[in-house]
Amino acid sequence: MAQRERRTQTTDSVERISATLPPQGPGVCLVVLAGPDIGKVYRLESDDNLIGRSSLADVVVDDTSMSRNHARVVREGEGYWLRDLGSTNGTFVGDAPVHDLRLEDGMVFRTGKTTFKFLMGDDVEQAYYDQIYRLSTADALTGAYNKRYLWELIERELSRSRRYQKALALIIFDVDHFKPVNDRHGHVCGDRVLEELARRVRKVVRRTDCFARYGGEEFAVLAPETNLAQGAVLAEKLRRTIADHPFLCGDVTLHITVSLGVSDVGRLWDEELYEGAAARERFVEMADERLYQAKTGGRNRVCA
Repeated sequence: MAQRERRTQTTDSVERISATLPPQGPGVCLVVLAGPDIGKVYRLESDDNLIGRSSLADVVVDDTSMSRNHARVVREGEGYWLRDLGSTNGTFVGDAPVHDLRLEDGMVFRTGKTTFKFLMGDDVEQAYYDQIYRLSTADALTGAYNKRYLWELIERELSRSRRYQKALALIIFDVDHFKPVNDRHGHVCGDRVLEELARRVRKVVRRTDCFARYGGEEFAVLAPETNLAQGAVLAEKLRRTIADHPFLCGDVTLHITVSLGVSDVGRLWDEELYEGAAARERFVEMADERLYQAKTGGRNRVCA
C-alpha cells in the first residue's frame, strides 16, 4: 500500500510541474523528495524562512514527525544556512545531525520524515525538471530506482545483451524477517533500516549497475557484462556488507540479513528466450526462483 501511495504521489507531483515551477532565472527553493507533497516546490523568497507544522511557517509541511517550529533556512550575505530550532526529531544531512550548516546547491536534508533538496542558481528551472525526472524513476524512501524503471531497463538490456553477445546478471534479494522489525520497533525504524541498507548497497555496486527497490523489503541489482559466477560473487559481497555490521535505530541495535537469488542470460538463451516481455518476465522469474531457494535453505545466503 505504501509503495502504491508513493507512486501516486510522484505521478501527481509531475502533473503539478507547471503550477509549482520556480520562475526562470536566478532563484532559491526547496523541493520535497520524500514525505507529504512529494515533488512540491517551496520558493524561499525572504531572508528568514521557517520550516515546520505551524501555520505561520514559510514552509508548512503536514508531517507529524516534524516540530511546529522545526528549522530555519536563513540568508546571510551571499549564502544560506540551515539551522535546527531544537526540534524533537532533529534535522539531518545523511546520518549526521545538523544544528547550523551552510547549504550548498543540491544539498539534501531531512526534517522528521520529510526530505528536502536545496536548489539555487541561474537555472533552477532546469534543475527542477531534472529533479522531477529523478522522482519519477526513483523510490522516495531509499533513493534506489523504482520497479517501473527496472522493468523497462531489463528489457532494453536483454536486447543489448543478445545483440552484442554480452553477459548480463540479475540479483534479487529480500530482507530476512523484516516484518518483526516493523512490528516490534515501528515503521519509522523499519524505514531507517531500508535507508541504511540502500546506502550500503550503493557502496558495493558499480556505476553501471542498476540498483532498484523491487517492492517492500525486496530489492534488485541488474549487472551488465556480468556472468553467473561474477553475479554470485557480487551477491555475496552484498550479503556480507549487510550482515557483518549491525543496524542502529535510536537505542535499538538490529542484526539484519538478506537472502539473494542470482540468474543470468545464459539460462534464457538455453530456453531460447531472447528478447521482449516474455524474456524479461522469465529472467526475473529465474532470479526469484533462486531467491526462494535461498530463503527455504536457511536464509542469509546466496543461491545462483
